[in-house]
Amino acid sequence: MKMAGNLILNTNVAIALINREQKAKDCIKGYDGIYITSIVLGELYFGAMRSAKMMDNLKRIQRLIADLDTLDVNSGTSLVYGQLKEWLAVAGTPIPENDIWIAALARQHEADIATPDKHSSFVDGLTIIRVEL
Repeated sequence: MKMAGNLILNTNVAIALINREQKAKDCIKGYDGIYITSIVLGELYFGAMRSAKMMDNLKRIQRLIADLDTLDVNSGTSLVYGQLKEWLAVAGTPIPENDIWIAALARQHEADIATPDKHSSFVDGLTIIRVEL
């Protein structure tokens, strides 16, 4: 595992941290900065809104983000997103839209991504920390 730098959490890893899963806790050890993106935060809120325990889940999200910094999309992110989406289209390896945005933020902020998803490895130049959940 890389022992310095910044790490961005994928939605599945953020959920695993909310659920206090040890594998998720282990993957974040040793990083200087642990970040959640506004994209992941939106996915978490969407899941909470659709759940039977909405208020409980909203509180759990708030507890998680109290300890993390949030990376927001800006015009620089949008440029990287456009570049990545074009590169993926030409390569014939499309990935989900939200994952392109997360990859763009990771590139922009020189951060690794913690994810169980294999398709993130299609984005050249990213360090993917694979978390088996």
